[in-house]
Amino acid sequence: MSYKNNPIGLFDSGVGGLSVLREIYNQLPCENTLYFADHMHIPYSIKPEKLIKKYVFEIINFLLGEKAKIIVIACNVATSIALEDAREKFNIPIVGVIEPGAKMAVKATKNKAVGILGPKKVTEIYKQIIGSLDSTINLFGQPCSDFANFVEQGLVNPKKIQKTANICLKPLKEKRIDTLIFGCTHYPFLKDFIRKVMESKVKFVDPSRETVLGVKEILKKSGSLNVGRQEESIHKFFVNGHKQDFKFVAEKLIGKRIDSVEQDILL
Repeated sequence: MSYKNNPIGLFDSGVGGLSVLREIYNQLPCENTLYFADHMHIPYSIKPEKLIKKYVFEIINFLLGEKAKIIVIACNVATSIALEDAREKFNIPIVGVIEPGAKMAVKATKNKAVGILGPKKVTEIYKQIIGSLDSTINLFGQPCSDFANFVEQGLVNPKKIQKTANICLKPLKEKRIDTLIFGCTHYPFLKDFIRKVMESKVKFVDPSRETVLGVKEILKKSGSLNVGRQEESIHKFFVNGHKQDFKFVAEKLIGKRIDSVEQDILL
């Protein structure tokens, strides 16, 4: 197998990172992929930073053992806490999901009012990066922890999701933002619910899309972009939780059939 055929490895604490995988399907259809769902430790947002780094390093080691040629930390919390240390520890390109989204938000906003949907730690990192790029932008963070749970459950209660969105997004709507960053990889799957609350002119920044654009550029520059046949691409899934539950939700979210899910336990 040539190095070009080696897979892109990506992971999240749950199914949120599938929004990044979906973008890989769209933008890099010839690439093979490995997806690891760390369900044993979900959610990362309430875990100590030391533990999150431990989980991240273990998963990266696992993906490297599966011959990954690049790693995507498809989780905002893990990116905010472990990206820099992971880059120092491992001799492989490692991409996070925050910086690409921050850069796009700076380009997108016209009235300099940007909202960030996500955990407090993630919002802080976004504010640091965006502030360094344009100090005139006003940033408004809004956590909504229930959103990720709705996605993990497979979007089974749309009425409750919409009611929660109405309440959670009200403060951002009142700030008259013109740009909204999805500060969690679960949130692109809630785009339709969020759109019903926010004004139509509000631009959504999906870091998943921007992240994969960055991955494509890295692979091009290194000569490891796979330009083979799309129908021959292989997509493997690993989870350290319930395989069937993950498979059911994942297929619903990405709109594709998953042939199998392997169960690997990382302590």
